[in-house]
Amino acid sequence: MAGNGGIIGPTKVVNSPQTKCTVFTSSGTFTAHNCTVSSARVLTVAGGGGGGASLGGGGGGGGVLCSPSISITGPVTVTIGGGGAGRNGCVPSAGQACNGVNSSFGPTAATGGGGGGGTNGGGNLSSAGAAGGSGGGGSGKVPGGPGGSGGSATSCQGNAGGTGIAFAGAGGGGAGGAGQNGQSSSDGGDGGAGTDKSPIYTTATFGVSGVIGGGGGGGSDGPDTAGAGGSGGGGAASGTPTAPGPSPANHPGTAGTDNTGGGGGAGGGGPAGAPGRVGGQGGPGVVVVKQTIPKCASGVWDMNTVLDEVSAGNWIKRTATIDYLVVAGGGNGGRSGQRGSGGGGAGGYRASGYGPSPLQGTALSLGMGCYSITIGAGGAGSPSGSNPGSNSVFATITSAGGGGASSENVGEAGGSGAGAGSNFGGGGHSGSAGEYTTYRSTTR
Repeated sequence: MAGNGGIIGPTKVVNSPQTKCTVFTSSGTFTAHNCTVSSARVLTVAGGGGGGASLGGGGGGGGVLCSPSISITGPVTVTIGGGGAGRNGCVPSAGQACNGVNSSFGPTAATGGGGGGGTNGGGNLSSAGAAGGSGGGGSGKVPGGPGGSGGSATSCQGNAGGTGIAFAGAGGGGAGGAGQNGQSSSDGGDGGAGTDKSPIYTTATFGVSGVIGGGGGGGSDGPDTAGAGGSGGGGAASGTPTAPGPSPANHPGTAGTDNTGGGGGAGGGGPAGAPGRVGGQGGPGVVVVKQTIPKCASGVWDMNTVLDEVSAGNWIKRTATIDYLVVAGGGNGGRSGQRGSGGGGAGGYRASGYGPSPLQGTALSLGMGCYSITIGAGGAGSPSGSNPGSNSVFATITSAGGGGASSENVGEAGGSGAGAGSNFGGGGHSGSAGEYTTYRSTTR
């Protein structure tokens, strides 16, 4: 006989609480694992921008968007953005390389990195880096500056690219830092650093040991002074070879690392009239989903198996963690009209997580169901004696009523003791009723 009692259906299993990370390196669909998950923490990284050509600026890292809690109500479409092409003139009017493509998790999208600024083959026309998740670096210029300015970044997703100068392109911005400006003596600027997300997504393998979104390095007019790529997949730039190559492909910038959102490295410069050097392509993005799976039972179960699991203590226990505030009724006051009458004691007070010690208690863990609540009444005023307040009760928590006041020598004990009077007794004011408040409930 089948373990499902003869019913064909999903495999039955009782899951322990666990954390699971799912890494998307290509577009697909996310479906909550086994048991229902209402929300997830999501890291979305867009494609990096391409590096600019011929003393170009480095490509900006793809935007990095950290969403601590996204509602999950069903299957979610995941789109992984590709890296921008590393070449001059993706935006012909601006001379920039291509931007990276957005990545998304449902409606939540990270912005592609900005393309690096590029020059013409002789390096005498500079251009700015493009705006993006992180901005592309500005290109250099030969002869003399100024170079192109850095592209701006999308708020909370990255950093701006650097500014190019004479003979040196700037680094593209990274998720963890801005791109470096072009340096003196024909040194290209380094790409901005990426950001390390491995401490949050500890069980996932992604990026460069969890570092993503590095900017590409800026191109150089020297053979050994090209800008380095930023940590997290940024591509290194190319310098100028000692002798012009026969084609631009001989000295291109390095591509951004796959599935890091790293920006492409820029192409190097060359003597006037030498062929342009193409930039590297940006690295594609990545999406990482972290879900906390509660203890639950999935599949099709027969009642005998359920009973066995309950008896063994393995079945799901539906409980709620409850914070509370329980105040009892106050005691009555001593009668007026005579000197020395005492005051009624306040109702007892008990709460979890709030209030002064030692009145603080711990939260209650309660099973699903109904629980009686008793609100203690205040002690009634009386000409003949003291009346304490009544207790307030919630589940196992009891707060004692306040003591009634005396017009004699000793007040009553209670949640708070009453005052003593002297000589005469009599009718006083009634005490106030108690109250009960719950603060929050967390099921598990």
